[in-house]
Amino acid sequence: MMNSRFAPEYILLKVLLGISFLVAGVSLAFSLDSAPHSAINQELPNEYGRVVYQKNQDAKNQIFIIGQSHRSGVNGKNGQDTVQSQMEIYRIGEWLIRQKNVELLLPEGFFQNGIVQNSGQGRSYANDAPDSLDSDHLRSLLQDTRRFVSADTLLSSHYPIRLGQVEDEELYQVVSYLVRKLGNRNEDVNQAFIEELNDYQRKRTAIMLQNIPFAVETEYQRGDMENKHAIFTIGMAHIADIIEILHDKSIKGAVINDLLLSPAFDLLEESYGVTVILPRSLAEDGRALRLSRLEQLASP
Repeated sequence: MMNSRFAPEYILLKVLLGISFLVAGVSLAFSLDSAPHSAINQELPNEYGRVVYQKNQDAKNQIFIIGQSHRSGVNGKNGQDTVQSQMEIYRIGEWLIRQKNVELLLPEGFFQNGIVQNSGQGRSYANDAPDSLDSDHLRSLLQDTRRFVSADTLLSSHYPIRLGQVEDEELYQVVSYLVRKLGNRNEDVNQAFIEELNDYQRKRTAIMLQNIPFAVETEYQRGDMENKHAIFTIGMAHIADIIEILHDKSIKGAVINDLLLSPAFDLLEESYGVTVILPRSLAEDGRALRLSRLEQLASP
C-alpha cells in the first residue's frame, strides 16, 4: 500500500549507488569495543541487526545510521547478500518507526527534485500503518529486479515516513561516472583511479553527514513531525569512514581539504545522538567486515 503522501515516481528519480567494497584499505585508526550495551542494542531484535557504534545516546534528537548492501550501480543486479540484508534493513527501519517514532528517512542516492510531500491531511502515526509485510512477500518484492525496489522504497510506501535529501548532486554524478567507468572492463583501471574514486567517496560520505542536521531541520519546520529523529541508510563501505568521523569529531587529511567543514562536527555539535546499525547478515559476514575495514567487529 503506497502512502498518499509520497509520489511513487520518486523511485525512478535516482537509483541508489551500488558501490561495493573497492579496496580493503587500512583498519580504523582506533579500536572498536564490542557492541554498545545500550537500551537500543538490548531492545533491537537480534535477528534484525547489531548496534556497532553510538555517540550521545541520551540526546533528545537521534540519527540511526543503517549500513547496507544494495543493488549494483553498474548492472542493477542483486548481490549474494543483497536481498537478505535489505529484508533486515526493512525490519530495522520498521522497528525504529514503530518503537522510536522515527518520522524521517534519508536514503543515500535520493533526490527530492519535484517531489512535494503533502502534509495537509495532518500527521499520520506509525501505529496506524497496515500490518507488517510477511517475510515471503517481502523477499519476493526485493528479488524482483524488473523494477527498482529497496528497503527504503518499501518503508516509504508502507509507513507514514517523510523522505529527505542529504546527497550533493554534483558530487553524486562524479562518483556515478567513476563507478560506471570501473564497471566497464574495457577501461584501463589502475590504482590511481581506485584512489581517486575512494577519495570522492569519502568526500561524499562527509558531505552527507554534514547535511543531515539541515535536512532534519527543514522537514521538522514543515510542522508535521513531532521529533527530530531520522534514519540514514548508506552502503556498508561507508561505515568505517562514518565511525571514524564521529569518533574524532573532525575530518582529517588532504582527502577532503576542499570541503568547508567545521573543526567540530555539526551533527554532534547540534545535540544529535548517533547510532550505527549493521543488518545481521552483514554483521556476521567476516569477509564483508574485512573489506569494509570493520574487521574489529568480527567474532573471534
